[in-house]
Amino acid sequence: MKLLFTHGAVIEKDSYGLTPLLAAAVAGHARIVEYLTSQSQCSITERIDALELLGATFVDKKRDVASAAKVCCNISDKCAYYILLHYYIRLTAFLR
Repeated sequence: MKLLFTHGAVIEKDSYGLTPLLAAAVAGHARIVEYLTSQSQCSITERIDALELLGATFVDKKRDVASAAKVCCNISDKCAYYILLHYYIRLTAFLR
């Protein structure tokens, strides 16, 4: 992926409307998400959306709230609080 960016790769959406960043987030590939969100062409909105999706993936697919909390620490405090609260509500509803 780094090689593609080095040679001027352009980020495009796939047939489902997902960018490589969102595809990595929904698949739970934290290192790829970290790399892509560090790129200058990644907007703050895209970063928050991807990190929120990555956190949701950790909770929904892997039942890993601790990793979701780590992801949330990479977002502003206000956003992290909202996202963690959302995950907690979803998880407690699931466990009932």
